[in-house]
Amino acid sequence: MITDRRSFLAAGVAAAGFGQEREGAFLIGTVNVKACIEKYDRMKEVEGEITALRDRFAREGEELRKKIVLLTEQLDQVRNAPATYLETVRLRGHAEYDLKLNQEVAQRRVRDLAVDYDARITVDLRRAVALVAPDRKVQLVVRADDTGGGAREVLFHEPALDLTPLVLARLNSDWKKAWVCPTCKRKVAEPACRDCKKP
Repeated sequence: MITDRRSFLAAGVAAAGFGQEREGAFLIGTVNVKACIEKYDRMKEVEGEITALRDRFAREGEELRKKIVLLTEQLDQVRNAPATYLETVRLRGHAEYDLKLNQEVAQRRVRDLAVDYDARITVDLRRAVALVAPDRKVQLVVRADDTGGGAREVLFHEPALDLTPLVLARLNSDWKKAWVCPTCKRKVAEPACRDCKKP
């Protein structure tokens, strides 16, 4: 499940900079990326789509397994009819090949779909951070949660600098207003579809 792959943003939003010169303090904000992703409303749709795809391949695989069992049972009944026996062996071989292909294609398709959504959610998160930070007069945003990848962790931050609730609110607000691109039929939270490059 994609929930088991939360590390897909380990390096994606380690830091987003806002380098404008300002008088006074240089404000740094933090965002808990894992918390944002886990509570992002879009994740329910993503997980639902991935589960539906996995379930479809699982159903197809189960039908093929039943077919293999049936053909195996038929082999015992037609041992004395060489032509029928050979045809049944051939059909079972095809079914076994189809099952193996089903498993390989399922694994690849589920992985590709998850990777595609990883990239889309990274874009969503970066956009939300870039919109929230200037509103709070924050010039630098760093990741507050542990990436496990050697990135510099934040040891202390003022609660007032934590942008996680605002970023999450922006993510979910934008997703509620998402529209369906008429060309690629995907929901889009941005003003223009990145896939089709059309408004």
